[in-house]
Amino acid sequence: SAQDGFDFQEVTSEDISNDTGTVDSGFPDVQPGDTNEVSDSGDVFVPPIEDCPNPPIPAPSSGSCSISGSGAYILIRGDVLKENKILHNAEVLVDGQGFIRCAGCDCSKEAGYNIATRLDCAYGLVSPALINPHDHITFTGNYPATITTERYEHRHQWRKGLDGHTKITVPSTSNAVSFGELRQVLSGTVSLFGSGGSAGLLRNLDGNLEGLDPALKATYDTFPLGDSSGVMLTDGCAYPAIQSEQSVIGMHAYVPHVAEGINDAARNEFLCLSRNTNGGQDLVRANTSFIHGVGVTLEDIRDMATDGTGLVWSPRSNIALYGITAPVTIYKTLGVTIALGTDWTATGSVNMLRELKCADYYNKTNLNGFFTDMELIAMATINAAKVLHVDTVIGKLEAGYLADIAIFSTRERKDERAIIDAGVEDVVLVLRAGIPLYGDEALVRGLIDVSNCEVLNVCGVSKIVCAKRETGKTIAELTPSLAYPLFFCNVPEKEPTCVPFRQGEFDGIPKANDADGDGVSDDADNCPHIFNPPRPMDKGRQPDYDKDGVGDDCDPCPFDAGISGCSDSLLDKDGDGVENDRDNCPDVPNPNQEDKDMDGVGDACDPCPTRANPNGAPCDVTIWEAKTLFVPLGTKVRIQNALVTGVGQKNGNKLGFFIQMTPSDAGYQGPEFSGIYVYYPSGAQQVQASQRVTVVGVLQDYYGEIQIAQVSSFQIVSNDATVLEPVVVNPSEVSTNGQKWKNYEAVLVRVLDVTVTQVEPPAGPGDSAPTNEFVVNSSLRVNDFIFRLDPLPQVGTRFSSITGVLHFANGNSKLEPRSASDFVLAQ
Repeated sequence: SAQDGFDFQEVTSEDISNDTGTVDSGFPDVQPGDTNEVSDSGDVFVPPIEDCPNPPIPAPSSGSCSISGSGAYILIRGDVLKENKILHNAEVLVDGQGFIRCAGCDCSKEAGYNIATRLDCAYGLVSPALINPHDHITFTGNYPATITTERYEHRHQWRKGLDGHTKITVPSTSNAVSFGELRQVLSGTVSLFGSGGSAGLLRNLDGNLEGLDPALKATYDTFPLGDSSGVMLTDGCAYPAIQSEQSVIGMHAYVPHVAEGINDAARNEFLCLSRNTNGGQDLVRANTSFIHGVGVTLEDIRDMATDGTGLVWSPRSNIALYGITAPVTIYKTLGVTIALGTDWTATGSVNMLRELKCADYYNKTNLNGFFTDMELIAMATINAAKVLHVDTVIGKLEAGYLADIAIFSTRERKDERAIIDAGVEDVVLVLRAGIPLYGDEALVRGLIDVSNCEVLNVCGVSKIVCAKRETGKTIAELTPSLAYPLFFCNVPEKEPTCVPFRQGEFDGIPKANDADGDGVSDDADNCPHIFNPPRPMDKGRQPDYDKDGVGDDCDPCPFDAGISGCSDSLLDKDGDGVENDRDNCPDVPNPNQEDKDMDGVGDACDPCPTRANPNGAPCDVTIWEAKTLFVPLGTKVRIQNALVTGVGQKNGNKLGFFIQMTPSDAGYQGPEFSGIYVYYPSGAQQVQASQRVTVVGVLQDYYGEIQIAQVSSFQIVSNDATVLEPVVVNPSEVSTNGQKWKNYEAVLVRVLDVTVTQVEPPAGPGDSAPTNEFVVNSSLRVNDFIFRLDPLPQVGTRFSSITGVLHFANGNSKLEPRSASDFVLAQ
């Protein structure tokens, strides 16, 4: 992997003599849409296809889709890739705010359906936009390495030229960041985790989130051991600076590079980052995913699976540098979520489509088709979202998710192969939150004003790219001199190999007596159809933990002798007698599999067991239910048609808004617990008081305030002229530590006959002076989150009433007036 800001040098290499072709050399026995055997047993996976009973989609005169209409909503008709199946002749409806309103066979009952701009894609597969969970975007201008027959055992050997190895240096190309992002967009990618980024184009999931909640930002760490100087240890954890477990606990998502290599030093990295003994830190956690994870054992992977740690797999870079990649068959067998990332142009893939082709080649050629095509695509979509913990907002086509969408042509290839075998010319349209970034010229022109976009001939197809709108620069202005090209119409120039090879050990080419090409003859190979050569860390033996003659890489029961009747808890994590892949609550024991709402999520783990929320859909709740924790904290919820009572701001920037139930709303239980705050800085700019809104987000306790954050869907439903009558409350009862502040927090209230007793009280936790607050009746603070009274009243000033939204922030309960009219001076 690329190591940011440290010695990199361009790799020089020639194609290895045994590399008989590229991933494009073809598989004549595999037809589009086919999937191969999933294991040595020869089981064949048939992708679930559902034909929707809709009228045929009219074929376009050219291209893949036709466009008509001019509504703010977008209706896309075509084949639709869902998380676990493909719907033929289905529909996706995108609203004017960039959220998916519907993705299924019939969206006609949704508001906006009949007036939407219509894309009829008779030759299109509508997919979640691809997500690249591993890149080093500040090095993306470099040409790829030319790989010789030299292979390494640890990343520091090529970074620093250690142990007699050739040093590889790759210079930083920070002037090519936007150019590199554009390259990713052309492949259908909208989100990137790349150790940097620029404004516009991609969602940089470790920085410029392009509208996502800032709380969703993941933390990138290339050197979690502080070992950029090249320190390699085979025992003990005396590394320069190990990331602390305590710091990781407070992160939304932590994604470090770990065990990039195949020797004892690579394995030792995992040991020192997975336990608190011998000077290490246990960073194997549910909010952590490891990039690379090559030099690990079965027990290490069990540790990750047990704690919910994901893997980001970069096969091309691993194979080009080490000849061996992560033992992904074990990761899958033990239930670890696997995502796919490019790494960088120097030794990895130019874009996600090329990385998918590498994974596909390796899977078919060296793993006997262990992974299905659907599983490979999941690695580039929903699994990538999962390992970065943004799977509540992007990564799949579901109502409430952001409309990050890529459409791939199906004229030449169908179903999953339309993505895996696609080139950049086959990417028909790319949307980020419903806004076109790239696509066929006619479609983009029909969707938006293209005055800040430009036409680009991509392999004979006329496309439009909106580079200037996103970055302020044209493609020509973004293109650095001598940079690796923006796209290729065939195999990219000098593309690093995806054929496993180590001089004198194996050549990765299947042959009569070595079906998987791992250099071990079939009669001696404990996994004859799954590539598993002994690594230097394996001391000359193919790993077989249970010593049953079946290697760990192909053993369905790797902890028990034999290949059936597995007792290991990882195959039934909750020990309820139902294996994980059939268990509707794999982490919670429920042997009877009760599911009252029949949504596929068992009652034992369903946050709303009486309200259907399949496939991670939000729980529909009222504000009263949210505030009284009818569903547990951390639940994704939807609150519909709520009245906005005020919009919060800081330094002129809107941060969120308060919503409340009215007496006429269904489920109204009285004024107590009828209001809630929504933290949504990226969307609050369009919100105004008296609007009715529907919001989807995660229920959280933010330092004592029950609120909604991580908003994944938002819609302004209407404007409401209803005047909500404030509730008269006792100021002492709703002040900090008062008996009623929790009941009325986020509710519009009024206090009567109060006197100012203090101006500028001490700032609470996280706040700073001046607070622009004052205190009435020696108890209740009056704040400026919605409206600032200027000048502040003097001590002794009497008000016959002050009205506002009660708000708990910085350790104190505060009244938030909405305008000057909320202050009524005493006569």
